[in-house]
Amino acid sequence: HPGLSRSGVQACACLPIRGAGAFVGVLTVSVWGAKRTLSPGQLRALLALCRMAGAAIENARLFDEVRVAEARFRSLYENSTIGLYRTTPDGRILLANPTLVRMIGYTSLEELTLRELENDGFESSTPRKHFIEAIEKDGAVKGWESSWVHRDGTTIFVRESAQAIRDDGGK
Repeated sequence: HPGLSRSGVQACACLPIRGAGAFVGVLTVSVWGAKRTLSPGQLRALLALCRMAGAAIENARLFDEVRVAEARFRSLYENSTIGLYRTTPDGRILLANPTLVRMIGYTSLEELTLRELENDGFESSTPRKHFIEAIEKDGAVKGWESSWVHRDGTTIFVRESAQAIRDDGGK
């Protein structure tokens, strides 16, 4: 283009940037000064750069989608009107939503995690071992009726649904 030559541009390349197969941008490279062009090797390097930029843009988009989904889930979890929790098989509490924390008389998850369900969470008429045995046998339980011990020592009655979550080794 004559206008580019007068400005001192000797070579110019506009290369597409694609992310997940969709057009997301353009990489424009201009060579100024002495008369020269972009070599085939330089063009290949620029195309590789475009592929990396497209992948980075796509990763950023996916990361943002995950962040938004996590925020929606977190809101649902924290604002649920039912108690939700996750423990290890030996009764160590890993997670509990605010409803469950309040339901059994605690003021914080940190305070609740000091409690070991295996030893002091279930009322003696419904020991936790029966609950764990049912999950181990069937992989899940639905509507399991238990008696839990409230922080003040009173008994509360709950209905639980649970599923075993295992690692790649089946544990």
